[in-house]
Parts: sequence; C-alpha cells; structure tokens
Amino acid sequence: MVSSAFPYLISSSNNSKEYTGKLSSYSWNPEDSYSVFNSNPPLIKISTNMGNAITTSISITILHVLLDPLVKNRESADALQDEGRYDKAQELYNGVLLCQIKSLGPDHPERLATKNNLAITLQNLGKYNEAEELYNDVLERKIRTLGPKHLNTLRTEHNIAVLFENQNKYNDAQGLFKEVLQEQIMFLGQDHEDTYLTKNNLAILFEKQRQFNDAQELYNEVLQAQI
Repeated sequence: MVSSAFPYLISSSNNSKEYTGKLSSYSWNPEDSYSVFNSNPPLIKISTNMGNAITTSISITILHVLLDPLVKNRESADALQDEGRYDKAQELYNGVLLCQIKSLGPDHPERLATKNNLAITLQNLGKYNEAEELYNDVLERKIRTLGPKHLNTLRTEHNIAVLFENQNKYNDAQGLFKEVLQEQIMFLGQDHEDTYLTKNNLAILFEKQRQFNDAQELYNEVLQAQI
C-alpha cells in the first residue's frame, strides 16, 4: 500500500496564495488568482477648489508603499514556517495581521491568507483550539464573500478536516473530508489536483482507521492519475 508520511495542509505565500505546510495531511488555503497590486493601478481624480478635476497618478502607489512591507514580512513568516521555526513565524504573522487590520478590510483576501497561514503555524505548535478558531473565522468570511462551493472555501474546509485528524477526531475528519471530496468532484471535476489531494489525505486517514480496502482504492486512484 502506498502511503505518504503526512497528509498535507494548504496555505499562502504571496498574491494571496496561502502557504503550504506539512502536518498529518495536506492543507490549503489560497486565494487563487487574486492580486492586490495591479500592474496598471487606476488613477485617482482630485477636485480642486476651482471645480476642475485633475487626474493624478498618486493612485495605488500609496498602497504599494503601505502593503509591500506586509507582503515581504508574510513571505518571511512563510520561510520561518518552512524551517520549522514556528514560534518566530507566529510572532511575524501576528505583526502582519495587526497591520492588515488597519490597512485592509476584514474580508480582504490578503488578510484571510495571513490568517490561514497563522492557523497552520498554530496547528504545528499544537495550539489546536486557537487554530480552529482562526480557520472557522476564515471559513465564515469565505462562505459569505466567495460562496460555499468556491475552490478556496473548500480548501479551508479541507484544512479543518486535517486539524480534526491531528486531534485524533477521526470520525469528524472523515466526515468533513468526504463532504469536501464530494463537492470537489461535483464543482472542480475528478481530475482536479485538489480532488486528488483530498483523496490522498482521506486514504491516509482510512489507513489510520484500519480501513485498508477503502484506503487502497483511493491510493490506486491517485496513483493512476500520476501515470
């Protein structure tokens, strides 16, 4: 039976893509193709006292100045996460999140991505209650802004299933993995990489629960996709 050592977590690096860290399953959390910075930022019209509208390219340049350091800091936190320096990563993510609260709205993709990555860090530190609280907040906001069937909403649910597995809540994890997999097959298709990832993680869970036939069936499906 083929088995990966870990299920995987999904996260975000830059441009609202959530950091990918390893735990006992693969977790995501990413914000697709969203980019905070447009290559051609819109211009801002400023009215003078004379009533004339003058066009200026002050535009989103201000946003670049304000947000660029936050993006770099989050990338540094992602690197610390990769190195297993979770305490330092948590400290940096918290700092980024605090600044984002002042500069971005509560549902902004960049802020949700930071929260996701912080949740993964907390998960790696064994702070499961704090991680679950963050995941649930992110999930609620994604359902409201993106919809319950969106790729990134399903990815957050996937991460919560991994969290349940880490806490040995195998029945809860299996139920959520199956829900996510059903939605992925319906809305993303059998051949989508996220669908295969969930199949792999569910197979790992089946193996832990000694449901070897179910695990073997899913492993075979994942292997066939790689041939």
